Amino acid sequence: MIVDIDLGSLTMLVVEGGNYDRLLIRSVLASFGAGAVAEAGDRAAAIAVLAQRPIDLLVVDRDSGGVALVRQIRGGDAGCRVDLPVVMVSGASGGEVVADARNAGVDEFLAKPVTAESLYRRVRAALLTPRPFVQSEVYVGPCRRSVERQLATGDRRVNPPLPRPEPRLGAEPAEPAGQGQSRTSHRRFSAGTVIFREGDPADEAFVVEAGCVVISRHLGGRSVVLGSLGPGGIFGELALVDEDRRTATATTAEETTCMVLPRRALGTQIARSPDLVVLVLETLLRNIGKMGRELVEAHARLHRHQQPD
Repeated sequence: MIVDIDLGSLTMLVVEGGNYDRLLIRSVLASFGAGAVAEAGDRAAAIAVLAQRPIDLLVVDRDSGGVALVRQIRGGDAGCRVDLPVVMVSGASGGEVVADARNAGVDEFLAKPVTAESLYRRVRAALLTPRPFVQSEVYVGPCRRSVERQLATGDRRVNPPLPRPEPRLGAEPAEPAGQGQSRTSHRRFSAGTVIFREGDPADEAFVVEAGCVVISRHLGGRSVVLGSLGPGGIFGELALVDEDRRTATATTAEETTCMVLPRRALGTQIARSPDLVVLVLETLLRNIGKMGRELVEAHARLHRHQQPD
């Protein structure tokens, strides 16, 4: 998946009652390059946020009062513009559930579990290819028709849809050649793939989204496993602050998907941060690297101790 639009000027709101799901969606939106991501745990908290600051895109969970919130927005009673793009996520995806969301006026519907790729497709569609907006006595929201056709009974809408709105964002131009990758991306690796080897140049870190990655180091003439990482694990993180080479080898134990974090992508994000935050982040990463090297040395000493004389 390639993030091909610049979301840096947009503020998004995540409404989700589950702490884990809210953190996941917020983190994924931030990885897309969203300028700011606000959050709320329920409908009341969301209304408070909408009244306080302009929001450019709403991602709302159906079970956190999502349908009622969307109806309130489309009715003009939420303190924000009625045509606010809305992506609804839901643990249920039956026909009645989807129809209820559609009739409330959502732009895009996404069944859980949410993945970065599926969420990006919905966000991109809501921003770049918005449907004509309908304002009638019985319905306010994106046009619910997938195709335009002439009905025998005529158009039953009180008001026709407004002209298709302009995309809220334009496709971002390609990066100049030779400057390196500056956006996060996602890669899928088959089982047994060496993602990087000890001694390789280091210019990007990885976050495991699905699968398992084994970290090993060559010691005493053989490969020694230092540990394994599952979903949520991060490896190669020293590449984000250090120009050095890889100190270990990363190999997939099964089919694995990773979010890739180039050094330039982190630089773009922290450029907006206070100097103190940058200093703390770099210090933490270097401390992690120091502990990693000490762990490798401990493994080497243990390996030598276990060898027969």
